[in-house]
Amino acid sequence: MRKISRQTNKPRGFDLHEVALDRIACCKTSYGGIVSFPDIFLAIGRSMQLKKQDVWNLLFLLQKRGRIKIIRFKGVIVK
Repeated sequence: MRKISRQTNKPRGFDLHEVALDRIACCKTSYGGIVSFPDIFLAIGRSMQLKKQDVWNLLFLLQKRGRIKIIRFKGVIVK
């Protein structure tokens, strides 16, 4: 008989991706619920001390997970 690890049953704890998503959601939105890229770079870059390329990587990761939608040349819509 195999033992089941208790670690697999633990709920996920603190997730930095969710913190970044909350920071994006708190930003001022324009018509249509779009958060502009400069606002995102200020909110995430300054608070989490990330470089611009790292913020882009984070945005693409969140889009791959289905949490946001990137609008070219405009900004981001939080789903």
